[in-house]
Amino acid sequence: MSTHATAPAQISDMKAELARYFPHAVVWYGHSTRNWWAMVWCGRWRLVEASSPYELAQAINGAAIWPWPRA
Repeated sequence: MSTHATAPAQISDMKAELARYFPHAVVWYGHSTRNWWAMVWCGRWRLVEASSPYELAQAINGAAIWPWPRA
């Protein structure tokens, strides 16, 4: 799912849903980067980036092994 043409209200709804599922993570949508971001504690703080809310959920779940930089 691309958020490039997504309305601000939809972005807000997706952000709230991610925050409910992952209360230990700080989640946001970067309007300049057009990517989803989260700061996650996984034994250390980890910044993860994804192109969709679904991919961000995967990144949060696997933050300790999420590729950075992207392969």
